[in-house]
Amino acid sequence: MKKAISLVVALMGLSACVTSPTNNPVLSDAHIAKCQALAGLVVTQDNDFKPALSISSLISNQPPVAAEDFKNGVLTCSIEGASDTGYAIAYDESSEIYLYDKFNSASKKSVFQQLIDKISAEEQRLQDLEQVKQQQPVSTKRESAKDKQIQFCLDFGARYADILKTHGMTITDISVHDSWDSGSSVTCVNNYKGHWTDELNDGEMEPMREQHIVDKTSGEYQTIFR
Repeated sequence: MKKAISLVVALMGLSACVTSPTNNPVLSDAHIAKCQALAGLVVTQDNDFKPALSISSLISNQPPVAAEDFKNGVLTCSIEGASDTGYAIAYDESSEIYLYDKFNSASKKSVFQQLIDKISAEEQRLQDLEQVKQQQPVSTKRESAKDKQIQFCLDFGARYADILKTHGMTITDISVHDSWDSGSSVTCVNNYKGHWTDELNDGEMEPMREQHIVDKTSGEYQTIFR
């Protein structure tokens, strides 16, 4: 009985010191601990999975986990199954994304590579999404500025239509063909559709496109061409 108790104590002491064996110098105790935590999450999601049995896993009540590698910020881990199966896990430290899939002895290497590729693709997708989010305020601001610029030209067009009316032309439609900001002024290239109301050209429709440089503050304008 005393010998049996001594054996249990010895095994418990052994289990307290057991870590997943690795010869990879880039792997630390923190990586091994992370693999053990991830393995726990994976195993609890598969009730049919039977981990391989070992003295240390029986005593610690943890599945047999190995930290495989840590490269380009991606940690890879494996869980050995009771039969010729297991789980491969890939974990990205920066995004905290982890993926896993089953493997057998023949597919282990390819399964790891597939997981790493998927992690890389997801990381790129997240980076692209973040870049779009950062660009949206700039894009929205530009669109807002352009909308204000177009409205400025339409307002000028309405004022210019009143001037044309005094010269015998009634404008029925105004649109902005182009516009650009020039600092203290806006250049407006407007399309005007209207008809003459004088006796000589009564009712004759005439489309026009005119370019004006309009001062933002005073509203004074200069005609570039007619």
